[in-house]
Amino acid sequence: MRELFEGAAFKAGEQAARAGVPFHENPLTGPLQRFARQWERSWSEFVEKCSDAIGNTRGGEPV
Repeated sequence: MRELFEGAAFKAGEQAARAGVPFHENPLTGPLQRFARQWERSWSEFVEKCSDAIGNTRGGEPV
């Protein structure tokens, strides 16, 4: 379930970025926002996790 949320959150973030929403604003709405509250996952935690994952790669390969 968490993997589904993370995939949907990533997609929502991409769509928000294309629409010009500032990076620090939470793009999660409706069911995604309720799911995030239920699992106590904030947008900032998700962004931090993705940043760590991107920072720990070199050319697409995990370091």
